[in-house]
Amino acid sequence: MNTEILSKSMIYLYEYGNRFFWGTDEEVNPFLSFLDEIWNKRQYSPFAWRQSVSSFHDNEQQDVFPNHQGVSQQFISIDRQNYLQAKNYVGIIRFQTKTVHLLPKIFYPKPYQEASTETLSFVHQQLMRWLSYSSKITFPLVEGQYDSRSKSDIAEIMVFTFAHYTHQLLQEQQFTTYESVHKNSAFVKGRLQTAKYVTKHLSAGKWQEIPCEFDQYGLDNLFNRILKYTSSQLQYLTQNTTTQHLLQQILQSLSNVSSQSFEASDCDGVHLHPLFEEWQLVLNYCRLFLASSAHFSSQTATKALAFLIPMEQLFEQFVYGFLRQHFAQWQPTFQDNSTFLALDEQEKPAFQLQYDISLTIEGEPIIIDCKYKIIRFENGKVKGIDVKDLYQIAAYAVRRGCKKVLLVYPNTLEDCKNDSERTSKNATYFDIVESFSGQPIRVGVVKIPMISRKSKEDWVTEMKGAFLM
Repeated sequence: MNTEILSKSMIYLYEYGNRFFWGTDEEVNPFLSFLDEIWNKRQYSPFAWRQSVSSFHDNEQQDVFPNHQGVSQQFISIDRQNYLQAKNYVGIIRFQTKTVHLLPKIFYPKPYQEASTETLSFVHQQLMRWLSYSSKITFPLVEGQYDSRSKSDIAEIMVFTFAHYTHQLLQEQQFTTYESVHKNSAFVKGRLQTAKYVTKHLSAGKWQEIPCEFDQYGLDNLFNRILKYTSSQLQYLTQNTTTQHLLQQILQSLSNVSSQSFEASDCDGVHLHPLFEEWQLVLNYCRLFLASSAHFSSQTATKALAFLIPMEQLFEQFVYGFLRQHFAQWQPTFQDNSTFLALDEQEKPAFQLQYDISLTIEGEPIIIDCKYKIIRFENGKVKGIDVKDLYQIAAYAVRRGCKKVLLVYPNTLEDCKNDSERTSKNATYFDIVESFSGQPIRVGVVKIPMISRKSKEDWVTEMKGAFLM
């Protein structure tokens, strides 16, 4: 039975786990409206979940973002009694006086107990490790700079990372570039806007005002204006004094930049040269923060922020990122969709297959399917596997001609309580005989040590062992 929590300021919800009573309809409705706003802006987040639209033929297939306008949020569920329950997103929601921590289900304690400060710190440490392997957003290497002993959350850590990195960058150099300017002048400067001059100036008797377009080099450009606005808003969200000081230093560096309000979509108007890779990272952070927060009109505006990440996608990104970094020689490929299940009557490819990860080891193809589900190993047997997952991976193997496939699942907090436990105890292998050729398909079911209290070196070694069949 789900554990219910009475209303309070600090809330901890596990995916599809315990519930929380938010309050009356008058209290719930503004909160849900805020989540709807964030949901409708999620396409601008680096963690945007895109739907792969399956169709019959290859020329009809496309990867699209679902129609997001006017759709109710899907971060949490709420019943008629105004009890909230987390879905498949993890992260943090700050709204008015409440802070909601959405935690991965693989950390759900049995029996249930509320997360302590130490537990929350450990969860955030693991979450940041997983994110470091994701290609959705790059995290600067400033982790040891943040005081992990302080009472923090994932939002505070990310804002600090942004502020620390940006402040260091601005100390080395400020971003200046050319920007197109449209301005009236007493003489021609740059390009004369002839049509505008004739229709709107001469016809109105303003012959002395000449509309011109020219490129101006300087600090007051769109990128810096977005950076200034983002930093000014984050000041009112962070509670960490070190972060606030860093943000103030950033604003001082940008004191000569115009002040404007921006949305996440405005970041699309900034086009940076590949040589400015370090500034692209700053822009990505600005886009993330603007897509994750409500609009602010003043210092007294409601402080509302939501960093929410779909765990299924993060799990896939984590596994792929780990393999890419530590097993590059295996040539890992992410979500390869070049294979089709069949041919139609006109011999056109039909029913596209998309593998989570494909590898090539000594010339032999291997398919990995990532399943963010909880399974158990008891008495040498595995429990909790959905038979449909086996059908799916078997179809992949037959069509691709693979002799080895791997179903990868995350471990849980219970699994890593005993540090001496080895990954070999969390794996099983069996053969599926392919009836057409009579050749066996080796299927591995593995729980990788996604959660670990070991040192990074020992953890990497254990993770590597989990993928060796």
